[in-house]
Amino acid sequence: MDHAGPGRLGELVRALLPEHPGIDVHVDPRVAETVPPGSTFVLVPRASDADWLNIQRPLFARRRLRVVLFCDRTTSAALARHAVDFFDWISVYVRCPDGAAPHAAQGIRCALRTRAPGVAWLGRGGEATVAAALSEALPGRGLMRIDPMGGYARMVEAIQGAGRAWVVAAAEHATLQRRIRWALAEARRGTRAIVVAPGVASPVGLRCPPALPGWWPVDDAMLPLAEARRALADVGAASPGRLAALAGLEPDAVELLARLIARGEDEGALTSILA
Repeated sequence: MDHAGPGRLGELVRALLPEHPGIDVHVDPRVAETVPPGSTFVLVPRASDADWLNIQRPLFARRRLRVVLFCDRTTSAALARHAVDFFDWISVYVRCPDGAAPHAAQGIRCALRTRAPGVAWLGRGGEATVAAALSEALPGRGLMRIDPMGGYARMVEAIQGAGRAWVVAAAEHATLQRRIRWALAEARRGTRAIVVAPGVASPVGLRCPPALPGWWPVDDAMLPLAEARRALADVGAASPGRLAALAGLEPDAVELLARLIARGEDEGALTSILA
């Protein structure tokens, strides 16, 4: 899979699980030396792995391994350039569609279902990232940007004319956040609004700023796969990459899974819930 982003990894694993219930996700290509012969697994290599993969390509044939390569653009280009023989062995090429963080899209859907006043976007991405998450959550819905620093009457009028589109505004300070809330209330608009605002740190993660009470917090942060795998492997997970992928690499979800496994919860049952 080329042009692959981390937001699509869980979806890939879910598609493979019915036929390959033992599948795992790895970041180190040297796992090809230790997995059982005939194994099928997902490999998320780095560009720097190209030389090793090219030299060791007979290993994959000798051990009858079937590998799904999950590569970003840079890694695919490195394999094509520096692992020519290995690259020629690839039998199926799929360009991976763009995808937002799964938990960000789910957060937008949850806000709509619960009729929250709006979505507080606490993620690090800008408007393009918000648009991608909205498109993933609610295909076909438009996004209209409003300027909270512009004229108040114009802002209310723009919100009233937005129709089914979601309005989005960046508001770093509490004064602007309250201004948007007032304009939304005056325009009689609920939920279909996203305010990009810095989150407030708490012991249980980022929370909405005080000026946006009751809004649904959405964060698009994802752990690097290697870090998520390590956190789960350290507590004894047998297939840490699979669990990390199914959790969407969401930091809070990975942390919760690690706690559950550490206290003896069944990994197979957790996999079934996530899948």
